[in-house]
Amino acid sequence: MSDLQFYVVNFSFPDIENQLAAYKQFIEYAEGGYPDDNFEGFEMFARLHMPQNGSGVVICRASGSSALFKHFAPWRAQFGMELDIEPAMGCDEAVAMHKALFAEAE
Repeated sequence: MSDLQFYVVNFSFPDIENQLAAYKQFIEYAEGGYPDDNFEGFEMFARLHMPQNGSGVVICRASGSSALFKHFAPWRAQFGMELDIEPAMGCDEAVAMHKALFAEAE
């Protein structure tokens, strides 16, 4: 899965009722070994929770929109989870990209 793009996904729930319902299901998901966190075209790196305000952050790699949809759509459909998905890059890619940019500018 070396051709996967990094993504930072900020998520939030629209209200406390949806947040609590989602966490009831998330407990089962966690106890089941996080079955949809890694599949062809998708790798989960980190999932951080801020339950005090009903939000969190996911850092993942995905092959594109279809893989992101496969992972996140069930949570959005069931609990109204709002998603802000941004592509990102690791240090090696950022260094290579900026070296090329600076070389072109000279």
